[in-house]
Amino acid sequence: MQRLENVYESMMNIMLREEVLREIINVVYENIKNPVILKLNYPEKNILKLDGVEEYTKEKLKKNFEEFYTKNKGTLEKKFYESVERIQGKNVSRMVMPIVVKNTIYGHIFSWAINTPLGGFDLSVLEIAATTMAVEILKLLSLREAENTHKIEFIEDLCSNDEKRKKKAEGSFSIYNFGPEDIFCYIIVKIKEAIKKLI
Repeated sequence: MQRLENVYESMMNIMLREEVLREIINVVYENIKNPVILKLNYPEKNILKLDGVEEYTKEKLKKNFEEFYTKNKGTLEKKFYESVERIQGKNVSRMVMPIVVKNTIYGHIFSWAINTPLGGFDLSVLEIAATTMAVEILKLLSLREAENTHKIEFIEDLCSNDEKRKKKAEGSFSIYNFGPEDIFCYIIVKIKEAIKKLI
């Protein structure tokens, strides 16, 4: 079981490493030749590719990026956003591509037409990058799901009346930071239908 946990940990470290994300963003930047910002909610990361942009403009782009989330708080849709933003007294086109996995937004890729205009080709590049990241996030979620399944099995074995299952769980104590002399308890909570209506 310990070896299995080590495998999970190693896989998690490999998937969505920051270097991989940076490589994807570099490919986007090299093709659209404009500033790019990646925001991921899971794993939580921001990667900025603002090469060749004056420091003052970088700060304005970062502010514009943050304002996207404050203005759309709680109302973000799983759609592509295209707008004209006022940056340093100029109208600048901005594209924001969502990264969607299993009908949930996991982040966005932003680009602004600072160096060259943004068009259909740039939209396609952002779509490809978002899809690539969505696949990587899906892999990560699947791995997390498998890990959670093992944890649930451990708890079920630990709480079982069957001695064989309890012994099996005791063999996994060190993996889950339990000691053989530790005292533990568990609580089972049942949520009734009436409570769901209150939520």
